[in-house]
Amino acid sequence: MEGRIPPRLQGDLGEHSAIGWLLTKGYSIYLPYGHSPHCDLMAEDGPTVIRVQVKTSTVFRNFRWAVTVCTRGGNQSWSGLVKRLDPSRIDFLFVLV
Repeated sequence: MEGRIPPRLQGDLGEHSAIGWLLTKGYSIYLPYGHSPHCDLMAEDGPTVIRVQVKTSTVFRNFRWAVTVCTRGGNQSWSGLVKRLDPSRIDFLFVLV
């Protein structure tokens, strides 16, 4: 479709937006090496360390944004396994629409 960006780039933009917002709030940012199965980044503000999962959406229907909070793969070899968001593994969910 015309005007759409690739999903990986959309995800990167979401993470960059989260990092920028957290920096304006005074947090130091820590990024996991490689692919983290549970959170996209960690942020520290003195004694407080938070785990942040980032999601993005371009779907607007029925006068609201629709955000998927699970992962269904992202490539042609997807095994069919859906990874649902586990609230015990994150402290905050950052959503960019």
